[in-house]
Amino acid sequence: MKLLRSLSITNILLIEKAEIVFSKGLNVFTGETGAGKSIIFDCLAFIFGIKTRNKYLKDNEKNGQVIAEFQLNNRDDLISFLEDLSIP
Repeated sequence: MKLLRSLSITNILLIEKAEIVFSKGLNVFTGETGAGKSIIFDCLAFIFGIKTRNKYLKDNEKNGQVIAEFQLNNRDDLISFLEDLSIP
């Protein structure tokens, strides 16, 4: 089973820094319009190689970062593949 455990976003669009830890089961994003929910989903899409916007960086920033942590159970083939790519 693959499970998204956490998402870290730095200097992406309106988000200066966000750390999201997902729990087992249903996780829900709620908030007012303009709160940044769609940015979180854009960052998830970015992780999977889907380009959703032309500009991701927060204004006046030279770099940004999106980090996703997955839990991989019983997937030695996938773990080996990622290690071959030097991805811990």
